Amino acid sequence: LVWLVGVIAVLFGRQHRFTVMALAAITLVNGATHIVAGLFTQSYNPGLLTSVILFLPLSLSYFYEILRHDAAARRLIAASLVWALLAHALMVGGLLAANLFGVIPESLYFLLLVLWSALPLMLFRKEINEQTRSQ
Repeated sequence: LVWLVGVIAVLFGRQHRFTVMALAAITLVNGATHIVAGLFTQSYNPGLLTSVILFLPLSLSYFYEILRHDAAARRLIAASLVWALLAHALMVGGLLAANLFGVIPESLYFLLLVLWSALPLMLFRKEINEQTRSQ
């Protein structure tokens, strides 16, 4: 899911900045998840070091720079964070539903991940295009 979101952000980020916000948000949520899990279990987990050194500082600095230059972007940042939280819920919930409980086929889980990854490309397209033209 994260890599597909990253590819979409690279391909469409110039014309559609919400895709880049979604990538930064999923990175932030992923990093926070690893840090909270490490604190909760009082142990190291794969991704903890990367979260502390890269994920949180880079995603937070990205959002800071957006707000520094465009305070009106708060709504888009909030939407990207909601999207990222729901993405993580889908990843964990779908994984459990498909693999642990067997209530949905893995192919459906995969399809849902792909569709969710493409959603940022469809969200806020009109608003962002209007903002880009006015700048």
